[in-house]
Amino acid sequence: MLASLSHAEAPAPRLEHATPGEKSSSEDGITIPAVDAVIAKLKGRFSGVTSLTADFTQEVKSGSTPMGRLTGKVTLKRPGARELLSSMKWVYSNGDTITSDGHTTWVYQPDLNQVIESKGAPGSVAADFLTGMGDVKKSFTVSLDEKRKDAFVLRLAPKTGENNVKRVTLEISRTDYLVKKSIVEDWFGTLTEIEFSGMRLNEPVAAGLFDFKPPKGARVVRP
Repeated sequence: MLASLSHAEAPAPRLEHATPGEKSSSEDGITIPAVDAVIAKLKGRFSGVTSLTADFTQEVKSGSTPMGRLTGKVTLKRPGARELLSSMKWVYSNGDTITSDGHTTWVYQPDLNQVIESKGAPGSVAADFLTGMGDVKKSFTVSLDEKRKDAFVLRLAPKTGENNVKRVTLEISRTDYLVKKSIVEDWFGTLTEIEFSGMRLNEPVAAGLFDFKPPKGARVVRP
């Protein structure tokens, strides 16, 4: 679920003093719950962003048992005139890559010499929030964890059972409203935790970064 963002998106209300557990008002006197204030600030933070690059560390656990840890780099680009969805590239330290040009997604697994090709863009709640996302409350029931003082913590419960996602937790910086961490839990109890660092906004994106050609001899799977 990648949000299609528009440069014409309405500016978010000025909610400079919103804090968890409090009410926050915009300039026209409308009272907004704190969770809505955080979402509005997040969307406003990315309203002028066209691209994003970040380093990440990903850990996967089954309950409390670690299953693997990888590092890598992610680049996201807001849709242009010919794309309905964002383009993205995830490069992992084990050689795996996920590439999407907004029309097609390729998951390359060099250890299996395999490419999984599918239409559309991959579902990624983290990517949605990294790019400011659309109407999150349309797909999720959202709450704000008021116990955390070092970050805004949003807890999202899907309103439908799609994508096998049970729960999503997002940690957002209180100072710059950048996403620091995402935790996705599926219905089997598997947790995928991604921590972001070194986030850069509006850097030039290399031409052809989101193009992909299967390596010679690789098996291409089209589900």
